[in-house]
Amino acid sequence: MSYTLIFLCALGSASFLYFSTDAGEAKSLNVAGAQRMLSQRVAKEVQMVAAGVEDRTQAQQTIEQWERAHQWLLNGSEEAGVRDVAKQIDDSTTRAADVIGQAQQGVEQQQSDTDQVATAVNEMSATVQEVARNTSETAEASARADDRAGSGQKTLSDAAAMVQALSGRMGELQQLTTWLQEESKEVGTVLSVITDIADQTNLLALNAAIEAARAGEAGRGFAVVADEVHGLARRTQESIGKIGDIVDRFQSGTGEVAKAMLKGQDEAHHGADAMSEAESTLGNKPTALGPRGIISRCVGQSS
Repeated sequence: MSYTLIFLCALGSASFLYFSTDAGEAKSLNVAGAQRMLSQRVAKEVQMVAAGVEDRTQAQQTIEQWERAHQWLLNGSEEAGVRDVAKQIDDSTTRAADVIGQAQQGVEQQQSDTDQVATAVNEMSATVQEVARNTSETAEASARADDRAGSGQKTLSDAAAMVQALSGRMGELQQLTTWLQEESKEVGTVLSVITDIADQTNLLALNAAIEAARAGEAGRGFAVVADEVHGLARRTQESIGKIGDIVDRFQSGTGEVAKAMLKGQDEAHHGADAMSEAESTLGNKPTALGPRGIISRCVGQSS
C-alpha cells in the first residue's frame, strides 16, 4: 500500500539524518526540503485515512505529531535533535499504522453492513413481489365477488318478485276459502229446510196410514201410498244426516284452510318485505369488498 511506502521513506530519511555526523552536511544535501515534501505527503495521506476512522481525535494527534516532526526537521541541526525527530517519526509511523488498521476494520465493517443492507433489500424486494402477487389475487377475488354479488342481487330480486306474486295468489285463495265457508253455511241452511220437510212428510205419511186403517178395505190402496211416502221420508232424513256430516267436515276443513292461508299470506308479506330490504341494501353496495376492493385493484396495478 502507498501508506507503507510513505512510512518506509520516512524511516529511511530519519535514519539518514541520524547517521549523518554533520548537521551542515545534511543541510547541504537539502534534507530540509526533502523532509518538507515527505512530511507534507505523509500528512496528506494520514488526513485521507483519518476521514474513514471513527476516532478522529487520535488521527488528528497523529497529524499534529507529523507536523511537529516536520518543524523539527527544518530547524534541527544537531545530532540529538535529529535522533529525537527520528524517534518521533517512528512513533508517529506506528500510530499511523494503528490508525490505518482501524480504518481497514471500519472499511470491512462498512462492507459487511453494505452486504447486510443488500441482503435486506433483496429480501424486501421479494416480499414486495409476494405482496404484489397476493394483492393481485385479492383484486381478482374481489372482482369475482363483485360479479357474484351482482348475480345474487338479480336472483334476490327475482325471488322477491316471485314471493310477492305468491303472496297475491295466497290472498286470492284465502278469499276463495272464505267464500267456500259462506257457501257451506248456505248448504247447511238448505239441509235444515230439507230436514224439516222430511219430518213433515214423515208425519203426513203416519197420518195417512192411520186414516187408511180407519177406512178399512177402501183405504187399503191409500195405506200402500202412505207406506211409500213414509219410507221416502225416512231415506231422505238419513241422506240429510250424511250430507250434514259432510258439510260439517267441509266447513271445519275450510276453516282450517282459511287460517293457514291467512298465516301463509302474512308470512309471504314478511318474506317479500325482507327480500325487498335485502335487495335495497345490496343495491346500495354494488361491490362485495367496497373500498378494500378498490384499494386492492389500485395496489395491484401500481405493483
